[in-house]
Amino acid sequence: APVGAEKWSWDSKTRSLKSDWTVDYPLQSALYPVSASSNAVILAPLENGVYSLVALDWDTGKELGKMTLGDSPIFNTAGGFFIPLNENEIYITSVFGPVMITRSAK
Repeated sequence: APVGAEKWSWDSKTRSLKSDWTVDYPLQSALYPVSASSNAVILAPLENGVYSLVALDWDTGKELGKMTLGDSPIFNTAGGFFIPLNENEIYITSVFGPVMITRSAK
C-alpha cells in the first residue's frame, strides 16, 4: 500500500505550492473526503492487515480520532469512497459492495 499523505496549498505570493503537513499511514487506494463542517479529512489506513479510519484536522494534520474496523476485506475500498454521512454513520463503496458503518450507542 502507498505510505503517507500530504496536504499542499498554493502560495499566491511565491506562485508555488507549499507543504502544510504530512502523515505516514500505510493507506488504501481511495478518494478521501474533506469535511467543510468539521474541517477534517478521513484517511483509511491498512496496517498489518487491519483496516481503520483516521480523522485528521485539515489545517494542521493533527490526528483527531481513529476507528479500527477489523481485518475483513469488506472494508477494502479498491479506489472508492469513504463518505461520512453524519457524526454516527460512514458509507464505504467497498470492493464487495456498499458498507454502512454505524457507531453504536454508548
